[in-house]
Amino acid sequence: AAHNGFEFYILPGAEAGQNTAYWAPPVPNQSPAPDPQTALLTQLGNRNNVLSMSFSYDGLAPALAYGQMLDLSKYPGESAAVAIGSATQKPDVSTDGSIPGTPAGSGLAADPTTYSDDLKKLAVRGRIANYPAYPLTEATAFAQAKTNLSVIDTVTVHGELETERYSAVLAAPGLVDVLGIGTKYGGTFVVKEVTHSMDFSGPGLGYRQRFVLTRGGLGYKTPPAPALS
Repeated sequence: AAHNGFEFYILPGAEAGQNTAYWAPPVPNQSPAPDPQTALLTQLGNRNNVLSMSFSYDGLAPALAYGQMLDLSKYPGESAAVAIGSATQKPDVSTDGSIPGTPAGSGLAADPTTYSDDLKKLAVRGRIANYPAYPLTEATAFAQAKTNLSVIDTVTVHGELETERYSAVLAAPGLVDVLGIGTKYGGTFVVKEVTHSMDFSGPGLGYRQRFVLTRGGLGYKTPPAPALS
């Protein structure tokens, strides 16, 4: 799945035999999570519904795939450039992509000798796309998939919540809004992972969730949720 820029996992169903295998681009449009999920609130005083949240940005994660290949669809075979000029985010939930959209892919691939200079201008790492004997279109698709996968976890959020205060159960996979952290790190995130922890030792059920959220860039893609009353 990863070789083609996809994800593969099993979504549990309500009853035995109702599980669903998912093989497609990251983050399905339909998931077991409600849409939208209850927003995660932080730095909003007594409105907070999370116990902790930490944010990180991995500037070394994005990697643009590029390289040279022998295009055997032509006779005699011709040298062809394989390069991607931008990354496609799925879903597209941030305003600032981890890899700038310019120069365009065709511009980057025009002259293979300029790859190094182009990558410096983009301020991004390069990754060799080596797909011998593949058709050019297929090699380019693989390079695009590798590039797309390199940016989906650029921004990562680790946090913990107590379900009683959150008044819901955070579900993965799915999407959730983070409010109160500002315009750069706030907004919609992909819920990548949720770990459930239950404590039966007290008078009530202590039910906490540790979660991991990810996104491909900074900035709100859509306006934040309406202000709380």
